[in-house]
Amino acid sequence: MAPEPPANGGYMTAAYVVAAVIYLAYSFLLWRRTRRAIGD
Repeated sequence: MAPEPPANGGYMTAAYVVAAVIYLAYSFLLWRRTRRAIGD
């Protein structure tokens, strides 16, 4: 008899989405800061 998988897949998906949003926002801020530092 196989054990049941935990029923927290929704939380895992939400955590990945939140992490992706944070990474994208941070990379955008770094990109904008770099462009400003170069003087473009």
